[in-house]
Amino acid sequence: MNVFVYGSLMHPDEIKKTFGSDVDFHKSILTGYLRDFSKKAHSWGSNNSGRGVLGLTRASPYWCNGLIIEELDNAQIDSYYQRETGYSKKDYNTGKSGYKIKEVDSTQFYFYEDTKEVEGSVLTALINDKLDSAETNEDYRNLCHEAAQEHGEQFYDDFVDTTFEFYNEV
Repeated sequence: MNVFVYGSLMHPDEIKKTFGSDVDFHKSILTGYLRDFSKKAHSWGSNNSGRGVLGLTRASPYWCNGLIIEELDNAQIDSYYQRETGYSKKDYNTGKSGYKIKEVDSTQFYFYEDTKEVEGSVLTALINDKLDSAETNEDYRNLCHEAAQEHGEQFYDDFVDTTFEFYNEV
């Protein structure tokens, strides 16, 4: 199974904590989705319902960049569900989570390296209930920017150009 990550989880330390140190990933672009700070935080200030973290909303003609982390095993996928929703995959699938993990059609992805193609399913976290307004934790915002900078100047510029705070550029 593959996972598309697009915010703090692009940071090498966060990748290692969630998936381990031996994972393959590729810089990619997801079309038809808008990335903004309007997803209710699970792990960043979760006791404050107004905390906003990055989330994706289906919206054409938007796009955003991120990483596709490839060929994850069941334990790694479960770790991803725990991080993104606070529930194991099993509990999530029984409807106990307010967060949405969705499989996205691989034809909506493009890679920064022209020769790479998406193989198999791609999971990602989407906004289930968009906050009406949100205050974003500064440490979280900085971690997202630092994560994008880790993947090169063009990747970072694309991140900044395609990241919004309630449909206003940040």
